[in-house]
Amino acid sequence: DHILAVSEFTKSEIIKHYLADPSIIDVVYNGIEPKPVTRKEHKLKDKIVVLLRPITHQKGPRFLLETAEKVANAYPKVKFVVGGTGDQFSQLLETTAYRKLGKKFIFTGFLSKQKVDELLQMADVYFMPSVSEPFGLTALEAAQHFVPGVLSKQSGAGEVITASLQADYWDTDKYANYIYALLKYDTLHKTISSRANQQLRSLTWE
Repeated sequence: DHILAVSEFTKSEIIKHYLADPSIIDVVYNGIEPKPVTRKEHKLKDKIVVLLRPITHQKGPRFLLETAEKVANAYPKVKFVVGGTGDQFSQLLETTAYRKLGKKFIFTGFLSKQKVDELLQMADVYFMPSVSEPFGLTALEAAQHFVPGVLSKQSGAGEVITASLQADYWDTDKYANYIYALLKYDTLHKTISSRANQQLRSLTWE
């Protein structure tokens, strides 16, 4: 009788694949619980780019690797920390080794909510290269911790976190340029992260 979609992107996919009547679909975005956060310094010499994703085809592991290689070539002092597991995990490990990128990655496996918060407190950039993402709540969690996001345009979170740098999921050149800029330029990093955090004020569950 009625459909609630978590983003305009999801609404368009429902119409496209299920031929649903647009007049019965409303978009209600996901929210986030307000809470105080503190930043922490990590002990690594490199800056940290964080991904908190199930490692599946939908989440774009191929584009992660291509982007990471380009970023590392331009900004060697970087580590990509990947939290999560999935059916593409073994292949991602093998491909990382094959491309000689092993030293640029830290794979944590599954992380509890507490560990996610601890990681985001130390992160420098949040990266979400999803091929298809109905929403992407972790992008809001990153913004809550003042972590600027580089997001796929094929994600719902980008519709509400407009203070983020966005590219089509296949555009690894643009992804790499955005991540490099956030790692390199403190003023840009501070501006994006502060504006994104401010946008969360209207994104509560209420």
